[in-house]
Amino acid sequence: MSQAPNSKTMTIGESGLSLVFAVTAFLCTIGAAKALDAPFAFHASLFAAASLASVFVILNRYYDRPAELPPQEINGRPNYNMGPVKFSSVMAMFWGIAGFTVGLIIASQLAWPALNFDLPWTTFGRLRPLHTSAVIFAFGGNLKRNSARVNRHIAKNRIRVSGFIG
Repeated sequence: MSQAPNSKTMTIGESGLSLVFAVTAFLCTIGAAKALDAPFAFHASLFAAASLASVFVILNRYYDRPAELPPQEINGRPNYNMGPVKFSSVMAMFWGIAGFTVGLIIASQLAWPALNFDLPWTTFGRLRPLHTSAVIFAFGGNLKRNSARVNRHIAKNRIRVSGFIG
């Protein structure tokens, strides 16, 4: 029995993620049922609910998308999906501004100790990890954006990740 040419099939990413989330929901439900304390049972139930919601979202997007793939070219130009690149750029800018602002605050506190205001949560030791993490997220987001953009242009293809992006 052959398939019709316009029939819709799940991508490997869609079916793989659905299976992973379904198994995770099953295991988390077992973990919640066999939990010895209430906090573990609560978090296992929370993960089971999130996994089931993920399966629902994946299947919902599968049924909502058209059967045919988007065209590779429009008017002779490659049909690129700029959504992931724009999102990564915005998030890299957000984390960069957050990290550099906290870095400026803690550098100012080192130069002028009166800026600590004798508050324990504004000391250098509390703010330095925030600065480090935010700047790492900014540079990591920039690397993700650059790799997505460069790989897409080299391959002259759209970005397709499990039907979520593109």
